[in-house]
Amino acid sequence: MKTQTKEKKDASKNGATNGTATNGATTKETPVKVVKTDPKPIDINDRVQKIKEVRGLATKRDKTIETLNDLREFRFSSDDSAQLTIHDSEHRDFKTSNSNLLGMVVDHLEVLLDAKAKELEKEILNFQI
Repeated sequence: MKTQTKEKKDASKNGATNGTATNGATTKETPVKVVKTDPKPIDINDRVQKIKEVRGLATKRDKTIETLNDLREFRFSSDDSAQLTIHDSEHRDFKTSNSNLLGMVVDHLEVLLDAKAKELEKEILNFQI
């Protein structure tokens, strides 16, 4: 009998329980039922729509990168040979040939287009079909 008592003490020291709660009542473990549900059937129209959406994102990304690459090819010299013209809906024009201003505009557009390309890449990577 002494060995049995010692084993119970050793087991309780290690965090094991002997089927009794601390107040002396016995505890029961209730088995957990796992309910399997059939996966939702795949709707072909939904899947095709999602594929079109991700294809549209990829197309936008490609166009953005193409525009960014075209913009990076611009070179401005100090002889005012380059010119920027902006027309609005009321047929007003803004023109400048200031190479410093043109350089700042191009730099800003590069930052915007680069951020847009990264945003589109993130959307594509996170897209769930």
